[in-house]
Amino acid sequence: MKRDWDCIRAILVALEEKGDTASTLRPNEVENFDSDAVSYNMRLLIDAGLIRGTCIQPTNGSVRCIAFEMKWEGHELLDKMRSDTLWNKIKSAARERAIPLSFDAVKILATEAIKSLI
Repeated sequence: MKRDWDCIRAILVALEEKGDTASTLRPNEVENFDSDAVSYNMRLLIDAGLIRGTCIQPTNGSVRCIAFEMKWEGHELLDKMRSDTLWNKIKSAARERAIPLSFDAVKILATEAIKSLI
């Protein structure tokens, strides 16, 4: 399974749209992505400390995660990725420079994209 930045962005947006800490976000609630991909990327976000959630991995199945809320860094990342215009600029800049989208690259490219719009 691969890290999918579009899926990560969709998870963060969907989690923010929940609007409270009493609701949970389940993998099947993230549109346009299959549950396995969402769970995998949720686990990455949990491991990175960007969201709060829990995961289980049955011995005979894929990991299943549930997200509860975003942490500070999750909000910071979403703020850099929220706008479709900025997100497309970030992805284009990474492709043009032939660099992989890493957490640090997203943050740096987002800052550059914001500066170019100001």
